[in-house]
Amino acid sequence: MMSKLIRHVMMIWMLVLSAGFAADIYLINGVRIRGEVKEIQDDGLVLVVEGQEKTYKWVALSSATRYRYDTTFRMNYPAVLEGLPSAARTNAPDPEYEPPVEGE
Repeated sequence: MMSKLIRHVMMIWMLVLSAGFAADIYLINGVRIRGEVKEIQDDGLVLVVEGQEKTYKWVALSSATRYRYDTTFRMNYPAVLEGLPSAARTNAPDPEYEPPVEGE
């Protein structure tokens, strides 16, 4: 419950700071997109690029962009750098990406 509250407060704070400002957003393949951040959603970042609104999923964005705008990614990043298992992070482990180890 508290982490959701913190996430929403951070999202509002980021919107206030970024609303109306052009931002350089980078995709995971290094392509730069110049646009205006309209909204931060649970599934991605909504940008206005050349008058068109488009949602970019978090998995399509570079780690630097995700660190800047995705609070869950930012909260989990230290655990990733330390090499801790996904159970040590704020999100539940995804069995698709972390299958169970035989013998457990």
